[in-house]
Amino acid sequence: MLPGRDRIAVQGLLLAAALLAAAWRAGSLGMVQADFVLTFGGGLAAAATLFRGAVYRPQPAPPPAGPLVAPSEEVRRHAAREAGAGPAA
Repeated sequence: MLPGRDRIAVQGLLLAAALLAAAWRAGSLGMVQADFVLTFGGGLAAAATLFRGAVYRPQPAPPPAGPLVAPSEEVRRHAAREAGAGPAA
């Protein structure tokens, strides 16, 4: 089984090929408007698939160094009481 990125690329190119084959068939039958629409759709699918990797390259975000929000004074006092180091221990 292909990894996710390669699988998406193969499926996108297969879709583009199917649309272009349908456009060729429509053109050979004299359906000019369907030929145009399917050719445009196939080209768009191919372009979107091929340029997806160049445009969309997600980078994992670095993990936060510390807590996202600094603990309040009340939270620190409670933690100190729970640890037995506070004034009201």
